[in-house]
Amino acid sequence: MAYGLDKIHSDGKRNVLIFDLGGGTTDVSLVTIEKGVFEVKAVAGDTHLELVEKCLTDAKMDKCNVHDVVLTGGSSRIPKVQRLLQELFDGKELNKSIHPDEAVAYGAAIQAANLTGMGNKQVQRVVLIDVTPLTLGLGDYLGEMSVVIPRNNAIPTKMERKFTNPYDNQTSLRFPVYEGERARAKDNNFLGEFTLSGIPAVPADKASINVCFDIDANGILNVSAEEKTTGVSCKITITNDKARLSKEEIDRMVDDAENYKVQDDEYRKQAKARATLEQYAYNLRHTLNVKEIGVKLAVASKKNIETAIDEVIQWLDGIQLAEVAEYEEKRKGLELICEGEKVTDNGRGTHGCHPQHELELKDIPKPYKCDSCEEQGIGERYRCDKCDFNLHQGCMFALPTTSHEFYPKSTFKFLDRPPTGNTYCDACGKRVLGFLYRCEEKNVDLHPCCCNLETEVIDDGVTFRLRRTLFPNCIWCKKTTIEDSPSRINGLSYVSSCQQYHFHVRCVMEMVVSGWKDDSQEAPAIGVGQHDALARRSGPSRKGDPTHIFG
Repeated sequence: MAYGLDKIHSDGKRNVLIFDLGGGTTDVSLVTIEKGVFEVKAVAGDTHLELVEKCLTDAKMDKCNVHDVVLTGGSSRIPKVQRLLQELFDGKELNKSIHPDEAVAYGAAIQAANLTGMGNKQVQRVVLIDVTPLTLGLGDYLGEMSVVIPRNNAIPTKMERKFTNPYDNQTSLRFPVYEGERARAKDNNFLGEFTLSGIPAVPADKASINVCFDIDANGILNVSAEEKTTGVSCKITITNDKARLSKEEIDRMVDDAENYKVQDDEYRKQAKARATLEQYAYNLRHTLNVKEIGVKLAVASKKNIETAIDEVIQWLDGIQLAEVAEYEEKRKGLELICEGEKVTDNGRGTHGCHPQHELELKDIPKPYKCDSCEEQGIGERYRCDKCDFNLHQGCMFALPTTSHEFYPKSTFKFLDRPPTGNTYCDACGKRVLGFLYRCEEKNVDLHPCCCNLETEVIDDGVTFRLRRTLFPNCIWCKKTTIEDSPSRINGLSYVSSCQQYHFHVRCVMEMVVSGWKDDSQEAPAIGVGQHDALARRSGPSRKGDPTHIFG
């Protein structure tokens, strides 16, 4: 402020780096001055010159954009220090226009006059915009620091973040407030806490709670939480004199965060892995308990999956934190149990869609319509001869949740009907009429049979691999888009290892069905055994049998 008072009437915006080197500490601040407004972009304090670079990084500013480098503090007179600082800024002339020993007193006098309304108009036009010296956030149920307002954010400020209930049927949640840079909440400075009661008793991750951090110009922090469906709310006010840290303590906490960075990174990975496994298990349990979905799953499969879920949740309840590999192993084990339910049925099973009779696995080389997803199939299917009822294998053993190779970190939930009348499969591009898997995170919908496509098919010695794109010049349709599908649908393709032959997934099924004959005793192949004939669209060959990819 001492430097900038006479710059109030200057045109444009100036970025000023204040280098304060005292007897034992170094403080670096990056300030933007424009028409009397002093906005602090970042601050750093310690005993090393490298903090200048850290301050620039925190402010997200390149050193070439700094207009002035102002020296304050008695030790800033040292020639070696000035030379190092000048070299850091590529020879920029340092600003020594203010007395190093008087700068602090001068600036404090300007701020005092401004706050009390004394002094001339020039002083009253000065506005100082400060920043938060430490990150502000909440301690979550795993003990991790959930950031709401990052460090070096300009104040006054107001930021919000969504939270939810980590466990089933919670009617209250505790919100401990912290400031600091460490990953573990208890390693930061505790400011206070409050409890939000009256939350509806709903399954885990279903409550919607909005938490707001509001800091005014005086640095007073108001933290509030509101449950969206009921409107119940609670808040806490934290003033500067309540559990707040001194400048020396703030500097120490920033240093600690740097010194313990490796440990904190590992802790974050462990907490994230636990949360991922926990969310997966609870979502799986919740989906199984949805009546409209549960009755459409194979009975034996549902029971086995429920047992596996209970075992995982009991394991989680018995530990605080484990290695990342252990969490990943538990999730893979749960996924394998779910996956195993598809192949351990001995060819027979009951299904909620057709409870009156047992369904039997049959391999009939004839096209059929699946009575769950309403898509065509050919070859193996689960069938009731009495009722002429057919199910794809993927629909017979549809899981509450599943994953996909192209979206390894996302979860697909089973739905017994499309959420809207204009839902299209992102693999084949056809409209979804019945069963489907949906990924809310990626906004992707897949038929059960398309969700379980083989990623590699070998036909007549030619290897085809599934690719997450719609290749142009499909050998079958000769088109670069999927007919009757929204433009957002990318579609999937099978591509030969030589990259010369492309088939849209939708076209493969059409080829298989169109090549079938009533008197044929074998299902037609993908049709790549006669490349020249295919290029002329003469129809698929009958060598090989990749039709199982649609089962």
